[in-house]
Amino acid sequence: MITYNDDIIQEPEINCHSDLDYIWNVRFQDRNNISFNILKEFKLDSENLYITKIPNNIINYNSINSILEVVNLFFYKNRYLKEYTPEYHYSFSKKCFMVNEYLNSDKKFRSHIGAHFQPRLEKVVLHPGSNRYFVLDLFDDDSHEFIFWNTNGIKFNWMSENIIPMDTEHRLFKEYFFGLTPDHGSLIPHFCNRKDGPMREESIDYFKTVQNVIKNLKLYINSNKGVILPFKVHDKENANVICTLKNKKVKTFYKALFIIFSNNSYEDDDVYVKTNI
Repeated sequence: MITYNDDIIQEPEINCHSDLDYIWNVRFQDRNNISFNILKEFKLDSENLYITKIPNNIINYNSINSILEVVNLFFYKNRYLKEYTPEYHYSFSKKCFMVNEYLNSDKKFRSHIGAHFQPRLEKVVLHPGSNRYFVLDLFDDDSHEFIFWNTNGIKFNWMSENIIPMDTEHRLFKEYFFGLTPDHGSLIPHFCNRKDGPMREESIDYFKTVQNVIKNLKLYINSNKGVILPFKVHDKENANVICTLKNKKVKTFYKALFIIFSNNSYEDDDVYVKTNI
């Protein structure tokens, strides 16, 4: 039974249970409108794509756990000084890359985050776009809209009326391609901007920027957390990055960390960062 009864205005037409097989890797690729034609023919009448905001409380995401895992992988035993490997360096570098895009593009991203309702979790799952959401969560930004698939026809009162028509001439299908993953008794579309494509190569290259910051960083900061101690100086005149944490929230420290290592200057109610690297 869905637990968000106060928000639901229409129950899903198909109920999926935990004993159903979860199909991870089966996907219809977007060639010659194959994905579009399959989705249009086999989706439920009540299933649609929406451009809509989504409340944070229904999104399947744990910000602090996600941050700690990524930071520990990157900084443990000075891995940040070694040659690039996806296992240790990709996630941290990708998040720095996304923070840099966000701060230098009027707090916007080049494409919408994809999202769909996951019946077994009774939550909204983000894919693709979890790294972009990481940034939104870090900056407490709930202003962005998502490409949302209402799996099995579920409807919430927070969903916009902005249903995307199944028309290849619509802007969404012109600007994005998508693949389909069969699961939850549905076909889940996963959207990617045609112009940008997957940003893996750019974010891998961004590791060089991050590593350059690491090799040159002289940080003056009002914190003694272990991860920044190798870079800390005690004299402001000798620093090339000055950071002031304006509160003691855990997330504030990690917001500052990603701003620093993406080599940005920034200030809000939580942090002040001035870089000169």
